[in-house]
Amino acid sequence: MIDLLSDEHKLLLDGLDNSRRFLAHFKIDDFDSEIKLFKGRFQSHIMAENLKLYLYLRISLPQGSDQKKLAENMRLEMKEISKQVKSFHDTYGSGQLTPALIYACETEITKLRKLLGERFEQEERSLYPLYKRQAAA
Repeated sequence: MIDLLSDEHKLLLDGLDNSRRFLAHFKIDDFDSEIKLFKGRFQSHIMAENLKLYLYLRISLPQGSDQKKLAENMRLEMKEISKQVKSFHDTYGSGQLTPALIYACETEITKLRKLLGERFEQEERSLYPLYKRQAAA
């Protein structure tokens, strides 16, 4: 499961990179398709993390442990990040991009990509090894 989640991280970041390229070349239809694909992949990824990763860690980690607190804090942080992704899609995935929205969207993609890139690195560095240790125990 962890390998699949890590692979999804790359796909999600690649999707944002593709979206930015489509915008830069004013390929709005391609941008719209990529953003829809990104949204679906992101939702699927979050669902898998919530139902498999976080639930497993919540059940298997000792109550009150630092590891359990870390997992719960990361789950809550991702909930907030998910709201930002939804807001991004609601704003820019409408198919009605004006020149001003294109510029704003490019800025938002850069911010979102940085946020998700840092978050995914954090998960792969701390949360995923924790899951692997618990699963092996």
